[in-house]
Amino acid sequence: MNGSTLILGTVLYSIVVLAVVGIENSYSETWPEDECRRMLREATDVSVKAPKPPKLSGHWTSSECEVRPGPEFVMRKYLFRRNSFQAQVYYYADEHCNEATHYILAKGSVKPSRPSWLTPGGYETRHSVTEISIIPYNEETSKRFGKLMRRYCRQSRIEEIVPYKKFRVLKFTKYSKNDYDNDVIEDDFDCSKLFNFTMNELQLVRVEKRRTKNSRQSDQSSRGRARMELLLGDVSTNMKYRRQYVPTHYQTPLLKSKTSGCSVCRTIANASSTQPPILRIHRRGEVGLAGEWVSRACETRPNGEYLTRHLSFLKDGKSWQGTYEFHRDPLCLDPSFTIWVKGNYFIEEKSDIINSAFNYVFKTTRLKIMPQDFQTVSYLNSYSGDGCGEPGAWKIGETRDVTGTGGCYTLGITLPNVEYELIRTEVTDQQILLHVGQRPSDHVSLSTPKYRPTSFQRPLVRCGTIKKEKEILSEKEKSKYEMPVYHHQYSNLPSNINELKASTGCKISQNLLLLLLVFVIVYKVVN
Repeated sequence: MNGSTLILGTVLYSIVVLAVVGIENSYSETWPEDECRRMLREATDVSVKAPKPPKLSGHWTSSECEVRPGPEFVMRKYLFRRNSFQAQVYYYADEHCNEATHYILAKGSVKPSRPSWLTPGGYETRHSVTEISIIPYNEETSKRFGKLMRRYCRQSRIEEIVPYKKFRVLKFTKYSKNDYDNDVIEDDFDCSKLFNFTMNELQLVRVEKRRTKNSRQSDQSSRGRARMELLLGDVSTNMKYRRQYVPTHYQTPLLKSKTSGCSVCRTIANASSTQPPILRIHRRGEVGLAGEWVSRACETRPNGEYLTRHLSFLKDGKSWQGTYEFHRDPLCLDPSFTIWVKGNYFIEEKSDIINSAFNYVFKTTRLKIMPQDFQTVSYLNSYSGDGCGEPGAWKIGETRDVTGTGGCYTLGITLPNVEYELIRTEVTDQQILLHVGQRPSDHVSLSTPKYRPTSFQRPLVRCGTIKKEKEILSEKEKSKYEMPVYHHQYSNLPSNINELKASTGCKISQNLLLLLLVFVIVYKVVN
């Protein structure tokens, strides 16, 4: 065998090997993770430290204009020092927190006592309120408050209420053993019930130090920095029972006043009782529901439930589906069970209580359940009737369709189910958010317009990366989005498999042409 033949043989062998490797590499290409799945995974992929007992000390503020049941539009500011607190709540007439109506100042003591037996991760506290004062900001509010105080709170001895002048609605003096003087005791009074104001949110607290693990969740300014959050107990959705309500989950978290990137925090921190914080009116574009929406973090529900949500609104503008993954821990790492629902929806009219929201009606017609722990399986199998699938057939990790049994009576879900909802969309600088009505704290059904929500859960974010100039979408663009039913993990696959074959063949042809060209050059050099 001469040298030329050896060289040619080596080149031919290399061509064959490289061609085979090229084919294998072309077909071994892995598909990217579904965008919604990735966002859900990253939502819970955070480093969280929750001190026990929680360390409340510091200056905390709201990070946005909060919508409370009622609705009430508020921004909060808390100052904790040792075992004392000072709460400042600013009330507004609009959802943008642009028109302040009044201010409430509450002072007292608070001390974490023991872990909550109902809400995992939370702490119960012992607290007392020693003073509540109010400052009205306009004539209308002053006159309304003045009538209430003169008629129902004569012990306060208030003659006139004027704008920007503080008046007390609660006074409670802490007495020592030697201070039981009848004249002093008679000076104490409590008229806070006239304003339906309570500090029951201090009964449940949790402090979190959160650090995002994935860099795509953080902007350049906050990447790698820890973020402190203070979660206080929720406010009852039933206004009549607000003062008696014991919180079982949380409101929107408060942030440290000097949190990087939180301009609202700085605005509230710099405000005073006579100069309330005023936010710029945020113009919200008309954004259709079409698309897929997921939780931004592990969320809470009444009675200490934790979950993540994944909602899909299909292109027809009538169909929707949802995936709810319930967990036993505040980080959503210990799954309990998952439910899939499917149904229809339609818009009614613009809300008459929140200008940027709309009234919707949702109907659920299909339900699937998958238990993911032994406790849930035992609970479902303990029910001997036929109100939740086939009795005694539940197993961990197995999904069952319970539409045929009218839902799952054991979990409190019946089919068909109709709910009157409140929906709002919001466009921020980087995301499009979806606000869905808050679940009733008294577990009343939303099957009638009377019980339609007046506030929102924590917002969902729309999946996918959208350029800023295309973020504001109209209802007419719904046809651009089409989601599969129940199965999201394959939504990124090409609609025509021939496109995949064509692109793969193109890559192989380019590699072979290049190798053949090398072979011709080597052959000419050798000869």
